[in-house]
Amino acid sequence: MALLGFLELMASQGKTEKEMYEAAKYINAYWFTDTYFDLAQYFKEKEKKDFSEIDAKLILGKNYSSASGFSQVKKWLTDNGVIKQPLQQGGSCGV
Repeated sequence: MALLGFLELMASQGKTEKEMYEAAKYINAYWFTDTYFDLAQYFKEKEKKDFSEIDAKLILGKNYSSASGFSQVKKWLTDNGVIKQPLQQGGSCGV
């Protein structure tokens, strides 16, 4: 809801869709630091792109920013030795 409010404020100030996506990309990176750090690593390793080069609409989409999309990213990072397999802990709502 907070992001929606922020985007509505941007729209009321005449910002473009591209500017709003770019802002949302960095806001999500601030709010979900661990997730977006892993996403940045994924794009750096797999596509040789820095975070600033990743298309905001792409990274905010379901293939990366949803629970199922991010779990695939996490699996790729683990399978390719970029990160270690997380320790198994009790039940969790986390990814």
